[in-house]
Amino acid sequence: MAKTDIVVQSNELIMLDRYDWTLQEQKIFLFLVSRVNSMKDKDFRKITLTVQEFAELIGVKNRSSIYTSLEMITDKILSRVFRIETEFSVTKFQALSRAKYIKKTGIIDLTIHQDMMPYLLEISKNFTAYELKNITKMTSSYALRTYELIKMYERLGEVTYTIENLRNKLGINAGEFLNFAHFNKHVLSIARREINSKTDLRMEYDLIKEGRKVTQVKFKVKHVQVVKPTCKTKSPQMHLFKTSSTAAGDIATHLIDKLRHEVYDNDAKFQSVLTDYIEKINVEKATKEIIKTEKLGFRKSGFMKFFEYLFKR
Repeated sequence: MAKTDIVVQSNELIMLDRYDWTLQEQKIFLFLVSRVNSMKDKDFRKITLTVQEFAELIGVKNRSSIYTSLEMITDKILSRVFRIETEFSVTKFQALSRAKYIKKTGIIDLTIHQDMMPYLLEISKNFTAYELKNITKMTSSYALRTYELIKMYERLGEVTYTIENLRNKLGINAGEFLNFAHFNKHVLSIARREINSKTDLRMEYDLIKEGRKVTQVKFKVKHVQVVKPTCKTKSPQMHLFKTSSTAAGDIATHLIDKLRHEVYDNDAKFQSVLTDYIEKINVEKATKEIIKTEKLGFRKSGFMKFFEYLFKR
């Protein structure tokens, strides 16, 4: 599992209620989403998940029953549906359309359902992106969902949810955590601890009351930069785009890495030119220009023309 896999989803998909999705199911689904190129792909292809990747995602150390667990969890995801309700209709669609187990290989091929296309493919606005590694070490399904729900508002720095709305978004059943003290202890506090210790966000929250009853939660969120040494072959300039105050930095990093492999094969020259480019334009503006390349095509954007000029010097 690559450490730079990017999860890109429309905000509408993130905001859908997800009743009864387990932590393992969410992780596998998001792993599949991270393998989709949201700006380039026109259709969903089959995605291969190995036993090793599955074990890493769900944190299994004893692999004696891993094959059974893999089949059981993917069967559950095949039965999961998303539900969209409007004033005039209710639409339901599956997350996955197909799962193929290849016997004696530890491999399963999965295909995302075609009805998911508007929420995962050719997204140009109202989307949220983050690195898959932000959620792989989480041990609480509520923490994972809370991370997604506040990640959308990273630029604004805060968001408020009613208790009822938040419970629905987190997939909490009607009979669970009815006592707010229990909800605070087992959901909000754990989410804060996991998000602050395992992700690129720092979160705090305030409780808003009507009379003596807590009716809303106001989340305060900010992005934090965690720069870790990588292998020597990794471009040392990549971390500069992570200084962007928005999730766009994640996308820019992803696209730059694509650019390096798909357009230019001279890695040393690429790194030198990228450094030169960053010195001539601030990181925020560079991030925006780089993201435009995917929409326009690498060869058509102003960014590429300038970058090619530097590369050919």
